[in-house]
Amino acid sequence: MFQPVCGALDRLGRLWVTDYGNSNVKIFAPADLATEGFDPDADYLAVIGSKGTGNGQFNFSENSYAFPGIAIMQEGGQIES
Repeated sequence: MFQPVCGALDRLGRLWVTDYGNSNVKIFAPADLATEGFDPDADYLAVIGSKGTGNGQFNFSENSYAFPGIAIMQEGGQIES
């Protein structure tokens, strides 16, 4: 993991972390967090995204003035503008 910036816990206790340096999001298991603490180099459940501008891609490092945040929404939730 390169430059973890923000994290959020979902209702299952999984930790979702934005990885600024790799332009992706990594998901960590709650069991690993409880027994080992947070280790950004540990095995994670999943990686979401990759660097780029296409579907499913992020470009976190292109804008050095903004850091990627993360929020967890209940399934079926809707963002209001």
